[in-house]
This record gives sequence, structure tokens and C-alpha cells, in this order.
Amino acid sequence: MTVYGNDFSEGFKVFMKSWVELYKNAPIYFLMASISTIVYFLKLLCFSFFGASKDFDFDQDHDFGSEASFKLLTIQTLLIFLMSMGWLGLALSNELSLSREFIAFVAISFGIGMMIFVAFIAKGLVQLNQVSSMDRSALIGERGRTYLIVPPQGSGEGRVEVISAGGKKILPAMNAGLESIPSFVEVEIIGIEKNCLIVKKIL
Repeated sequence: MTVYGNDFSEGFKVFMKSWVELYKNAPIYFLMASISTIVYFLKLLCFSFFGASKDFDFDQDHDFGSEASFKLLTIQTLLIFLMSMGWLGLALSNELSLSREFIAFVAISFGIGMMIFVAFIAKGLVQLNQVSSMDRSALIGERGRTYLIVPPQGSGEGRVEVISAGGKKILPAMNAGLESIPSFVEVEIIGIEKNCLIVKKIL
């Protein structure tokens, strides 16, 4: 037991030493990459366990007949930019003997490219999931399955997977009850409010 404990202790020391060296060589890129990555995964955890509130929902429906349908600068794409720029800048700073200016140019360019790529992917996903108001009205009385936790009534939105136009759609949903509905639970759609499904848990 002591041998394993010593091995773990030595391994942990080496691990921490390597991260300290990374920080010393490129502190700005290190902080940019680590902080943005932590925030990004915390956001994912919050969405998975608590659902999405209207203020921090990055997948809201858009009007695809307008210029605003493509949103390049959102919290989501900003985090992607910082993560991409930070990790690439950190890797280049520690592995290659390049000038700071060149590393900054490559890292910024890569970050912008990833930001644009993710923005286009997000737009495509929203278009794929778009269902007209008329189609949504036809869903009343149908059943679906929660995709993200649907918080209690008045506490925000979750996501529900439904069958519409012969395919699966993931749509915003609000809870008609006072208790949150966990992910992957069967629900019934009982109404529509501002293009958002009103659902209740099937007992």
C-alpha cells in the first residue's frame, strides 16, 4: 500500500511540475486556456443538471429570414475562441522555438477560425431543429422525452425530444409542474407558450 502511495505521490508531483512549467513558459495562454475550459465545462454541467434559463440559453430559436440568424459572437463562440487560441498558443510556446508575434498570429487565426466554424455548426443545428408554430400546435397531446432537465414551473427552460415531420426534433420546453423533470423521462405536451412547449411528467 505504501509503495502504491509513493508512486502516486511521485506521479502527482511530476504532473504538477509539468503544469507549473507550462505556466512559466506562457502564462497568458495558460490562463486563457485553463479558465475558458473550466467555464465551458461548468456551463455544460449546469445545462445537464439544471436545464437552461432564458438568459443563458445559447440555442434559442432564431428567425431564419433575417440577417441575425447567424450569430458569430456569443458566449459559446467566445469560449471556443479562448480555448482554441489558448491551447494552441500554449502548445506552440512550449514545443517550438517561434517568435511571440508569430505564435500570437497563428493562435488568434486558429481561434477565429474555430469560432466561425462552431457558429456555422450551431446555426445548422438550430435550423435542423426548427419547427413552425403551426407544427408545434399539432404536438399538443403528444408524448416526448426530456433531453435536458426541465426545471420547475417559472424557473427556466429545458429541452424535450419529440417526433415532428417524420423526424426527431429537440425543442425548448417549460414545466407545468412544481418539481423538475430529469433527463430522459417521458412527458406529455399539454400546451404551447411563445413557441415553447409546456410539458408535464407522465406518472
